[in-house]
Amino acid sequence: MAPTARRRFAATVDPVEEDDRLATLRRVVFYGQWFVALLYPVLLFAGRTWLGAPSGWLAGFGLVMLAPPLFLALGLPVLIVAADRRALRERIVHRPYALASLVLWVALAVFAVTLGDPDAPATALVVIWSGGRIPAAAVADVAVAAGSVAFAAWLVALGFAVGGLIEARRRRPD
Repeated sequence: MAPTARRRFAATVDPVEEDDRLATLRRVVFYGQWFVALLYPVLLFAGRTWLGAPSGWLAGFGLVMLAPPLFLALGLPVLIVAADRRALRERIVHRPYALASLVLWVALAVFAVTLGDPDAPATALVVIWSGGRIPAAAVADVAVAAGSVAFAAWLVALGFAVGGLIEARRRRPD
């Protein structure tokens, strides 16, 4: 890799830049990632009941059997970012990781409101909130698309978390 390309790449993943206009957003992602990893699994399964959806298998089985693996999966990039001492000290994440995390959060939010019981697809929150005016089949398709985008964004965020950690350790080990 040419020195100019390496320098250009290093400038895009540097967690601390004085003239960075996204610094506030990156700091919000640094703190928000902890809340998303801890609260999203509970809100996805138990929170549906609080928001008006009937408690189906997602509230019971989902909370007990699906929430722990989801908690671990969402927490993995967070723990990798926490291993970056410089990012932890400055309370800011790398720019690509921040953008991938924001895409992940939006996809997870869309997935949460469009997910319905497979046995009763009209239990999606969007269908309930709209009074049935939105077809359950269309909402199910949106849920599948949002879940796919969320999974892809999670993979990208995981890759950027690992890449940011490697780049930070390569530059100057703390």
